[in-house]
Amino acid sequence: MSDSQNDSKQQESTESAVQDTGPDVHAAARRRLIRGAAAAPVLMSLASRPVMGAARQCAPSGFMSGNASPQPGVSAGCGGLSPGYWKTHSNWPSPYTPSTKFHNVFTSKAKYNYGTQSMLWVLTNKPGSFAFHAIACLLNGVSSFADYSLKASDVIKIWNDISNQGYFLTSTGKKMYEADAKKFFEETYH
Repeated sequence: MSDSQNDSKQQESTESAVQDTGPDVHAAARRRLIRGAAAAPVLMSLASRPVMGAARQCAPSGFMSGNASPQPGVSAGCGGLSPGYWKTHSNWPSPYTPSTKFHNVFTSKAKYNYGTQSMLWVLTNKPGSFAFHAIACLLNGVSSFADYSLKASDVIKIWNDISNQGYFLTSTGKKMYEADAKKFFEETYH
């Protein structure tokens, strides 16, 4: 390339750089910035996760909120041990033992009446039932080694309310029926 062609290209480059810094270019850049900033909340809401409910729904109200979708990399359980664990381990947390009568802990209408059967009998003979899951949650609630969010009194209240009136009323005013409570109890295990 000749020196005159080199000088000509350099001058064009300098002129285009000067043109790129004019007021129109700044206005266009500002518009792009504003459009990007306006889109950010929409994008953030699409990617956001519940803050108050966290990734796990370990309380009845959070479970009934309807936002119980699993989050990647987060354990779905709430620290509880399964009914199968309690069925095969006889060292239950005080004051309960495998021979504790079911009706001494949980009130029961005819639908849930297990007579004088023990909690171990219910775990062994009624697998998958509402009572089966309630027993595991009760034992998790009093266990010293389970990192569990429900207290035994919470589990008993949920059971008694559903047994006596057909539903448990969460702290947010939503009715939790037997099928809801059973699913909630199931989701509190490891």
